[in-house]
Amino acid sequence: MHHVEDRGVASSPGAHLTSRGCWFRLWAPRASCVVLTLVDADLSPTNVEMTNADGFWEVFVPGVKAGQRYGYRVHGRW
Repeated sequence: MHHVEDRGVASSPGAHLTSRGCWFRLWAPRASCVVLTLVDADLSPTNVEMTNADGFWEVFVPGVKAGQRYGYRVHGRW
């Protein structure tokens, strides 16, 4: 994860930490839906739908800190 303070810096794919949480960004231009799954220490998942912006799927999640486990569920035709 990279430390950034605003969305403008988080223009590349990946997880970008800010002082308030984390921007997650993924390139999936043919996806019909992308869901970010955050996994807690007890392995409980939390699903967050991402928003499509010209093939980049993104979402800001407040309170996320370094070390957060996560994954993406990408839906659509291959």
